Amino acid sequence: MRTTQRDMNYTRTVAGRVTGSNGAIIAGTGFTVERTGVGAYTIRLQPRTGAILSATATAEASTYFVATVYSIGSEGTVSVGIYTTTTGTLADVNFDFTVTALERR
Repeated sequence: MRTTQRDMNYTRTVAGRVTGSNGAIIAGTGFTVERTGVGAYTIRLQPRTGAILSATATAEASTYFVATVYSIGSEGTVSVGIYTTTTGTLADVNFDFTVTALERR
């Protein structure tokens, strides 16, 4: 999995896979993850970046769960929630994400 890519327009793309139960990184580099509660995670790009241009997340068990990027903070932080499709409650499920941000210059 290519995890950190820089281009001519001074953007950086980071991708990773995260364990839902504890927020541990399964794959990827250039970020940290904090599990802030059941089904809630904060991703921090390292080193810090400028503005985030886009962020997506996908639950591994996508038949029963949906991942939502619900907050994009300053300096390279993204908040992700994993919800059940049947009840809408938060759940600890592995997920993948991709974030594209401006390089801090």
